[in-house]
Amino acid sequence: MSVKKIDAEKQARLDALMDKDNEEGLMEEERAEFVLIMDEGHRLTIENAEELLELRASGVDIEKLPNPREDTLTPEEWTLVDDRRDPSTAIPVEKMKADLRKRI
Repeated sequence: MSVKKIDAEKQARLDALMDKDNEEGLMEEERAEFVLIMDEGHRLTIENAEELLELRASGVDIEKLPNPREDTLTPEEWTLVDDRRDPSTAIPVEKMKADLRKRI
């Protein structure tokens, strides 16, 4: 399975727009750009989920698939996933995985 994601340039722009939105708000053109990038990200997330469901339906043990993010996250990031701004909102990764498995 090849995980689809927005390219690095768009991700950097999305991060910048989110930061600006939290700090001072976005202008109309920036908000439109933000929505376009977010829509693309959501579309890719759905496509990835659909591909996982197809693999699972065909008998593939999706639990044994390699995780494409393993090489990019530190052990601390694997322990908790947060919104980068408020550590009190951190969610244990294992809980997130369990919740996702229930939905698939």
